[in-house]
Amino acid sequence: MRTTLGTRDVDYYGGNETDPMAISTRRQSSGTTMSVFARTSAGRNCHRNDDAFLVTDLTTGNWGLGPDVTTHRIGACGSLVAVSDGLGGAAAGEVASELAVLTLRESLAEMPQSLSPHQRLRLAVEMTNYRIWNHAGLSPGLRGMGAALTAALIHESTAYIAQIGHSRAYLIRGERIKQLTVDQSFAQIFADAGTDDLEKIGPSLRNKIAQALGTQPRVQVAMTSVELNRDDHLLVCSNGLYNNVSPLEMMRAVHETASLRDACLRLMERAAERGGDDSLTVVIARFEGDRLKPAAGCDITSSYEVISRYRAL
Repeated sequence: MRTTLGTRDVDYYGGNETDPMAISTRRQSSGTTMSVFARTSAGRNCHRNDDAFLVTDLTTGNWGLGPDVTTHRIGACGSLVAVSDGLGGAAAGEVASELAVLTLRESLAEMPQSLSPHQRLRLAVEMTNYRIWNHAGLSPGLRGMGAALTAALIHESTAYIAQIGHSRAYLIRGERIKQLTVDQSFAQIFADAGTDDLEKIGPSLRNKIAQALGTQPRVQVAMTSVELNRDDHLLVCSNGLYNNVSPLEMMRAVHETASLRDACLRLMERAAERGGDDSLTVVIARFEGDRLKPAAGCDITSSYEVISRYRAL
């Protein structure tokens, strides 16, 4: 994660996807196994990286992306994948995104296991928002900071997705890809209202998000879930990636490369080639295990459920 490496381009992978021992361990383990790679970078013209990401095994407490996390069995408490895009002047955006992912991890650890997974995630996001709001209020230099957040809590064979702002989550299943989140942006609000020509909307409003963590004491957490199949890929990214790379290209990168690492690097390179002026982050997780159904014949829509929506006031 970008908590200790400042604004340098960083990537994390703690294991060799072609290592026979790692492959053998995944095949023999029961339940659901997640393998993951992540990459974050400041944009070409940026002096700092306002994005942050986090991968956590909530059962063992391991986080970051060391060898115990990059390929691990999903335990009783689940696993967390989160991407945050910070907002605010000076260093405030960088602080906000890092606070978002770290506070979310801490808040989830405090949630009672008697709650359902989606309740745990929703309450943890709400708690994260309130803590960032309080932190900004106590620090004059950070007032007005905020962060978009897309977080996936993987529990047993289901991924629960929480959304604040405009980072995104996609599911790739075979030759299909589906966006699992809806942007909480004014451009999306106008599009939902039937506005045909978004170019007529001023750019300052068109590019603005409708809510962010830390900019108000309460937020509406949009929640979705998707039942995972064997060999599904979950891709979570900031807008610096999807503004420059299409969903079809995301899917092709996963299928046409030899590893999750290569897929991430291809996507980051494509985004940088096409502009890449904003911070870029992508996390790709692959799921395997005997708990999961084979993907053949299972469409994504039938596996997908909207739990709660963001409603513009």
